[in-house]
Amino acid sequence: MSSWKKLLKEETKQSVANVKLSEEVRNTPLSVREGARENERKKKTGFSGFFAVVASLFKKKYVAACLAAVLCLCAIVPTVIALSVNTNEAYAVVLEINPSVMFITDKKGNVTGVKSLNADADVILADDEVMNGLCGKPLAESAEAFIDQALMLGYMDFASCKNAVKFSADEDLPFIAESVSAAEKYFCEKGVYSAVIKDITTEEAFYGMTGISAAKQNLGEEAKSVEALSGERNVSDLEQAYDSNVLGGLYKLVSSRIPSIIESAGLLIRMQLKNFEIKACTFYQKDYWDIKDEDNGVTLTRLKNEMAELIAEYTELTNGKYKMRNGWELDNACAEYSDFFGEVVEGTSLTEYTKRVSEYFSSFSFDKFKGIEDKVLDILAKTDVDTMGFETLTRVPSSKKEYVKDLRKVLNELSVCLKKDNKAEYEAEREKISAESYDEYKSKIIDKYGSFENFWQEIKK
Repeated sequence: MSSWKKLLKEETKQSVANVKLSEEVRNTPLSVREGARENERKKKTGFSGFFAVVASLFKKKYVAACLAAVLCLCAIVPTVIALSVNTNEAYAVVLEINPSVMFITDKKGNVTGVKSLNADADVILADDEVMNGLCGKPLAESAEAFIDQALMLGYMDFASCKNAVKFSADEDLPFIAESVSAAEKYFCEKGVYSAVIKDITTEEAFYGMTGISAAKQNLGEEAKSVEALSGERNVSDLEQAYDSNVLGGLYKLVSSRIPSIIESAGLLIRMQLKNFEIKACTFYQKDYWDIKDEDNGVTLTRLKNEMAELIAEYTELTNGKYKMRNGWELDNACAEYSDFFGEVVEGTSLTEYTKRVSEYFSSFSFDKFKGIEDKVLDILAKTDVDTMGFETLTRVPSSKKEYVKDLRKVLNELSVCLKKDNKAEYEAEREKISAESYDEYKSKIIDKYGSFENFWQEIKK
């Protein structure tokens, strides 16, 4: 049985080996040969071949449709994801020192916007560099930077224990507690005793605190569209806004420089009187500038040296703006003070005149300033204040754009002056407060006032 199978296998093998393929067949590509086989099958199948072709096409269209659906889904899904990522809820947290400010944050507590809530905060936020530096950071960092600016401008008493800042919101967000802890650490590092209060209040009370309506949606969303400075909002009445904010800012600026104004007046009077002495000691009534480069006797040399010292002191007071290079410059400076202490003449009593200037400014009110703002700005220029561009600030602006420009000019100069006045105290070295000492400080507040809120109300009276 096995022998005939073996024989058949050998004969078949030999037959195949003897088959000679034509040159055309051997050189035909495989794809063509396969196509030929397919055509042969179609001939044999007839109508059934037709249905096979239809089925093949249907199968291809089905696959294409599936691919198209997948591509559409791929295009849609990233859009949906992007929308869900970019649609962040906005939250609002108020920080009161005074100044008072509102931080707008995303749901993670990163600051996306800062809004001033009063004129003192305007002084800080009018500085674009400061404003930009507060955004894009976690609330704890941004709030600490704002508190630091408030200390730099002298809004807190370094030597007092009756200091406090308060974080307020209408819901207890985790990043508020982080900000409270960061602020406490900052005060300990700075060596300043200040309570840091967290106040989670009602929605109604919180809205009232901000002065910004939340009728359309939540407060954070609504606040995004309002101007950064409180002085830029609600200025439909330009005259009233100008009176309250531009003139109000100028009054604060002048008030901050009253000691310099009085010192400037005293130096000018002393220079004028010293020049009278020099004239009395020379032929032809020559003044200091006529003889300052000449060789003179002992008396004139002494008077010239004293005059030179007064000029140097005045030049330093005005940051180099006034160097008293001639008698005309001195006479002009004195003339602008004459409305306050009268004309300086020979024999004038220095004590009487400086006393008169001091008494005038000791009762210097906003109403008094509004009547003579032009003249006050003239003498303000005789101090260290940069009054360049102030010429337009004593008239009502004609547009909101002009008003905002004037407002920011005043606020920026006020910021410069406040930083200068408080620089020494802010930069003074202080001993850091230990955690134990700070906890004891907080315990004493609770023991005396019953709560941090009571303490807050007491120091804000």
